[in-house]
Amino acid sequence: MFSVENRGRTDLTQTEEGCELSQSLLKNGYIGDDEVKRYPGVTKQVGIHPVIECSQNIPCNPCQDACKFGCITIGENITALPIVNVKAECKNCGMCVASCSGQAIFLVDEDCGENMATVTLPYEFLPLPDKGVNGQALNRKGDSVCSATVVDVKTSSAFDHTALLTMKVPKEYADYARFFVMD
Repeated sequence: MFSVENRGRTDLTQTEEGCELSQSLLKNGYIGDDEVKRYPGVTKQVGIHPVIECSQNIPCNPCQDACKFGCITIGENITALPIVNVKAECKNCGMCVASCSGQAIFLVDEDCGENMATVTLPYEFLPLPDKGVNGQALNRKGDSVCSATVVDVKTSSAFDHTALLTMKVPKEYADYARFFVMD
């Protein structure tokens, strides 16, 4: 979509993989809830796993390079959309989340007990919230979707100034909760 041969084209309707382009992203700046599931990085699995909401064929592959466990592949074509390898075991290291310049990768555990889920997201605001802090989970649009509690905040020099915030949300919001704000 962003290759030299496509420069200036306004008639594109699909990614190189044949996924319909997100009209919400083009018009509103965020992927719509009804659109996100069409991309190959969005999967549902048991346990912690990456969810990659990358929808554009851009020359980018730090997520593949960051994952030493083979959970994410781009392949030979650097503009290909990332794919989650469902056979690989995510170790919850967070390197893929921190390495994504588009902040499009989340680590999700869709069932961590008591009808709750956890979502790990990139967090680049100060001050960092403490574990146990309550707040609101926001959706892709920036609207509050549910209450959330911070269960972990990871920082590391390997994350290049991006903290990883893990919040606990009701299980039914695991696919929608994508940011955290303190109450």
